[in-house]
Amino acid sequence: MPNFFKIVCVWFVATGLLFSRFCHAEEYIFSAPPTDDRKTSIALYAPVAEYLTAVTGEKFFYRYPENWPNYISTMQQAGYDFILDAPHFVSWRIEKIKHNPIAGIAQVMTYVIVHRSSEPLTLVGLKGKTVCSSALPNLDALTLVDQYDSIWSQPSIKATQGYDNMLTKLQSQECDAAIVPRRVLERYKKKFPAIAYSVLFESSELPHLGFSSGPAISREMQKKIGLALISERSSGALSRLQNKYALEFSDKPILAQAEMYSGYAYLLVDFWGF
Repeated sequence: MPNFFKIVCVWFVATGLLFSRFCHAEEYIFSAPPTDDRKTSIALYAPVAEYLTAVTGEKFFYRYPENWPNYISTMQQAGYDFILDAPHFVSWRIEKIKHNPIAGIAQVMTYVIVHRSSEPLTLVGLKGKTVCSSALPNLDALTLVDQYDSIWSQPSIKATQGYDNMLTKLQSQECDAAIVPRRVLERYKKKFPAIAYSVLFESSELPHLGFSSGPAISREMQKKIGLALISERSSGALSRLQNKYALEFSDKPILAQAEMYSGYAYLLVDFWGF
């Protein structure tokens, strides 16, 4: 009889420990800026969270931020554990909330401001006109306003979701110019060769998207995630992102260093909340 009770006790202790461990499993929140609608964003980013869950054994889930104020305030309050976004945000988090860069797209990026070739324009001549761009504080919009000395000399921004959509709106004369990544423009021109665009401005080379991790994820786990993201196995999880930014398969992530993103936080200085 004593042996029976011992066995029962051991069973309860063992299953209790397993249950306790299961209940206390870590859950990490992954997010990215709300540059697309909810459905599109889930298609882009949920596979990344699922991949991280599979390779780490910890639960990662993607959280869609409903709007920019929500994304910014949650990020500033360290409400996200793992984030994928543009270099100015990565730079800010490294400086302000102890994030570590984990991996980044190796391919550098340049933005071009384009207009319809049939309507001659200059950068200065955009004053008072409309430019299709992502909403502030996206990198393309900040790159646009950074070309002007004051708000009085800037064009107005027509916030538009999706780079191809910006070029479509430009063609249909819903805006006077658009700012998009150079690669996206080249892809669009191949798709619609009859459309003639002229480039008003091309930015200097910028780092591409970067993944960064907050301190809630251990350094050991961060290293594991970095290696998983640069492996060939990540291609399926990242394929939709590659298509969005007109990346080639060879543009897979590389391990990131803080120096890659140094100095870009200044773009956010004049924006609300920063």
